[in-house]
Amino acid sequence: MNKSNYLFSKNQIFDRKHADQKRFEIAFSEEIPLFVSSIDNAFERMKSHRSEIQPYCRDRNLSAVLMSGFLRGELYDCFGLKILRDATGRYYFSKDKEWILYFKKLNSKTYLPENIETKHVAGLNQQLSIDFEDRSSVIYIGFTVTKEYDYITGYHAVYSRNGEVIWRSSLDGLSSQVFSTGTPSVTIPDITITGQDKEIQIRRKSS
Repeated sequence: MNKSNYLFSKNQIFDRKHADQKRFEIAFSEEIPLFVSSIDNAFERMKSHRSEIQPYCRDRNLSAVLMSGFLRGELYDCFGLKILRDATGRYYFSKDKEWILYFKKLNSKTYLPENIETKHVAGLNQQLSIDFEDRSSVIYIGFTVTKEYDYITGYHAVYSRNGEVIWRSSLDGLSSQVFSTGTPSVTIPDITITGQDKEIQIRRKSS
């Protein structure tokens, strides 16, 4: 655990609780399909609005900005007051005082969230809290996309600590899975095929 260069003194910082993968998948069995559909709906809205802007007029962050805003709206429409804002204005989903879920685009190679590194973000990524009463595990609900933001290549729940993925669940597989076995999603490497004009990622499904 690295508490150096943090905003508060070491005595004011607490480790968040460890997140169990199977427990997470069971706890969010009802919400997972809604997370996936919210991401899908936001992505289609992003592409529709982007298409109205000439390519030479687009800022390089246009797709990401549109996606973030539309996803926030989809989640509000779906979950209402369960979508909250933290002290920095980032929106998240909280459940049972045990889980805090942030929604982000993920790096397609590391599956870590693509955040601007601030002291607040560093605390989240290190699973640290400044409130002893709030030691909920931080999970990132995210998606991976092709280089040009043309296709979604995966939907994932990621639990990480200090820049290392501890576990990852494939949400599109879980969204249609019957939760009778309680078996966590298995992490299997992806295959990436790079073409001349676009990148296609084929994800293997666990048997």
